Amino acid sequence: MFKSLVVVDDFYPNPHAVRKTALQADYPEPEGEKRYPGRNSARKFPVQGMDSIVSQVAGERVEGIKHPGSPHTRFRITLAGEEGRYMAHVDPTPPLIVVGIVYLTLPEHCQGGTAFFRHRGLDSDTAPQTKEELENACGVEDIPSLLKKDGRDPEQWEHLMTVPMRFNRAIFYRPWLWHSAGPPFGDSIENGRLVQLLNFVPEGHPQ
Repeated sequence: MFKSLVVVDDFYPNPHAVRKTALQADYPEPEGEKRYPGRNSARKFPVQGMDSIVSQVAGERVEGIKHPGSPHTRFRITLAGEEGRYMAHVDPTPPLIVVGIVYLTLPEHCQGGTAFFRHRGLDSDTAPQTKEELENACGVEDIPSLLKKDGRDPEQWEHLMTVPMRFNRAIFYRPWLWHSAGPPFGDSIENGRLVQLLNFVPEGHPQ
């Protein structure tokens, strides 16, 4: 038994200070092929005690990804018109086992949230964990091939629910759940979709 999705309100004791840090961060255009809508902060902003807090939330011992290229603890700003490539996606696994998002958009600007889907061909809200499952269900060998085939086809996706955006709300979910960031909005970092990204692996996993 494990938790698939957890919503935590009033996550940071000082959310306006965190938001101020996010507003002052640098958000360069990503190099190469863009894999997600919006821009990540150039550097990470680690939070003391985060591993312990999320371990309590998840009900298992986890630790943040240390790889320098990881989005863990980076901020992301997404503005109107910055759409993702696909209707839904999953995050790379393993060893990633918990993904988190902290909403830092002010209440008067909040829109949408994080949406979760079922893939009709798979008849599942989670991505297959083996090549055999994918081949049997969809005739493809890997998730990128599945998304290239079905990622933009609305007939292949059933919207299950959306966790509404709320200032200082954090959501934690399993990376193999089909999900999307929802519609982008705003025309500046002050009123756009501003979040902090969190990524965790099992405690002690080689990194």
